[in-house]
Amino acid sequence: MHDIKLVDVEHTLNVSETDCLWGKAALKIREALRLSQDASDVGEAELLEDVRQSLFKENLCVDPKICARTVLFFPYQRTTEVSDNLHLYDYPINEKCSPGMEDIERYDPVFILRFSIDTLSIGYIEPVEFASLGLLAVAFVSMSSADLGMRKLGYETLEIYLDALESCRKNKHVTGLRLLLMYVQNGVEEPWQRIPTVSAIFAAEASLILLDPSHEHYVPINKLLKSSSTLKLRGIPLFHDFFWSSTVNFRSQRFWELRLVCAGLKSDEDAQIYIRNSILETVMSFSSSPLADDETKGLILQVVRKSVKFHKMARHLVENCGLFSWCSAFISTFTTKPTGDEDLRLVVILEVITDVLASRNVTEWLQRCGLEGLMEISSRLYRLLGGGLVSVQENGTSVDLILQILSATLKISQKRKMYQPHFTITIEGIFQLFEGVANSGSPQVEASSEHGLITILMSSPPVDIIDMDVDKLRRFLLWATSTALKSDHKRVSKPSETHQDSKKLTEEPQEETMVAKFLRWLLASVILGKLYSKSNHSDPTVLSKTKSETLLNSLEYFKKRNLEDSMKNSEHIIGEVIVYLQKHLLCTNYGVLLPSVVFALSLMLLHNDLGTEDPNDDYKLIKSLCSKISSPLEANPGWRWSYFQAWWDLSSEQATDLENIDELHACQHLLLIFSDMLGETPGESQQVLLRKDFDISHVLEWERSLVET
Repeated sequence: MHDIKLVDVEHTLNVSETDCLWGKAALKIREALRLSQDASDVGEAELLEDVRQSLFKENLCVDPKICARTVLFFPYQRTTEVSDNLHLYDYPINEKCSPGMEDIERYDPVFILRFSIDTLSIGYIEPVEFASLGLLAVAFVSMSSADLGMRKLGYETLEIYLDALESCRKNKHVTGLRLLLMYVQNGVEEPWQRIPTVSAIFAAEASLILLDPSHEHYVPINKLLKSSSTLKLRGIPLFHDFFWSSTVNFRSQRFWELRLVCAGLKSDEDAQIYIRNSILETVMSFSSSPLADDETKGLILQVVRKSVKFHKMARHLVENCGLFSWCSAFISTFTTKPTGDEDLRLVVILEVITDVLASRNVTEWLQRCGLEGLMEISSRLYRLLGGGLVSVQENGTSVDLILQILSATLKISQKRKMYQPHFTITIEGIFQLFEGVANSGSPQVEASSEHGLITILMSSPPVDIIDMDVDKLRRFLLWATSTALKSDHKRVSKPSETHQDSKKLTEEPQEETMVAKFLRWLLASVILGKLYSKSNHSDPTVLSKTKSETLLNSLEYFKKRNLEDSMKNSEHIIGEVIVYLQKHLLCTNYGVLLPSVVFALSLMLLHNDLGTEDPNDDYKLIKSLCSKISSPLEANPGWRWSYFQAWWDLSSEQATDLENIDELHACQHLLLIFSDMLGETPGESQQVLLRKDFDISHVLEWERSLVET
């Protein structure tokens, strides 16, 4: 490139003078050739050629380490068309292959293969030296490329190399290399065939091992080449011999085979070979053996990590290999706070699980018949997070992955049939999750807080939230409310609803905010807690016998069972939060929540006062309003919680516009009453009910917007 920049139009440039070398080596060889040519006669071409060959060997700048990295991290996305069209190499030489690894420096295989063809053709490099530099290994691994042009370059290199071996004087290195090439050649069944990656990498590794008779794997590989003349492309060479070795070098042979298995998994075709030969079952079962040390377990974990990237293998691992039980056993080993390598290993395990759950086929299978294994994992992970063994500050990545897995488990659980086992989190577990993701005010906690709230809202509403410790309840509700508000604040602002669209207030919103989801969850917790919790001596079969049509019917049913005479402090706190959230949503399309809001507030605020026979009782006004409000959806026996959208009773008849107006008017009226009750001291709450001049101008405006068409 330096010469190209300096050349002028009057001079020609012969790039071949550099003999395909690059960098400083190219400049040195050109300068040396000029000096040699000046010192010799013009007719001494043969002498000059010897000088060129000598200079080439002295300045050969191929790095065996970079060749090895090119083999292990071969750029399979590389195609020959890029360089053929004189475009720049799109894939940088320094490329990060995975998070946490250093930059990987490797050769462009298109260039290095063409370099190999040229140097072998002119005889400037000996076959044994060619193999020792790792150039033969690059040629072998190029045979597994999906690009036809790349494979053609590899096959051409190997053809020229085999001819060079035939003309080379015989020695022990040449014999072994010739056997290796014939071994691979006999396994190829069609021109330019793409061979499995694991076979190509085995040949690449063997090309280097055969140059060193003292290598511990030299004897078994040499024995294989002599005893078997054909590379079996549907298997993994020496897998069973090395993995279950009983020789002195059994550990190193097993570890070498695991490295081969890990590096050889690059495509769906490779994955099919692993499935057919039960490779994953073998290595996973061995990880629980006493013979498996930490280094071996770590490598097996990397093999599994790569395997779940392929959908077919991910499903195979889940359905046939007991992947979730295997991961659960791994997680059970973490009894103290994971640090250093332990934390990295935990991250890999969690990444395996999240990758598996990203497959739709796997989640559908789990939903049908296999959720129990994932539920066991989620329970262990919940204890890790809730028990303080992992924290946002020290194990931020692990916490995020744990929340993803818990959310996915709860999501699948929500879609299961009612008679199937479901994954739930208790109120104590919910509070522990809250403490695990919101125990400090650091910036990195904010994202985890939002994800933690989503996970909590994915779980079924807890029926015993009212019985929660008042201090814990106050902290949890404050955190959840602020997190939901922050989440909605970060959303892209949308145009406010027009006057023409305000008639849609009773319809389901198209996109529910986090505040609305949290309010739905909190309302369901209160209603279900009052109707079904053990403290209220509930009979879960009562509501299934009779379906309440109005809010008043539901309250009458509750009045017969309620044994408490006064409101708890926890109920007062929850009531204040409900009113605050509903007021926040008043200007949005969430009128559908109002019946549930007033029902939940009625359950917590009215108690046994409802239905008294005192003719002067001002609760008659409340009874009249309740009779205009339909029974909330949560009181329906078929109701089920869903994070993604509110449940709808499709069996009920749709109310008329006039009935909707009356219901919304009554809901707003009751909401004002309950707001006053929550804002006053208990002794003054009765006086509040005597006020007749409610400010309901906004309710009337709402009513007018509904009747306008």
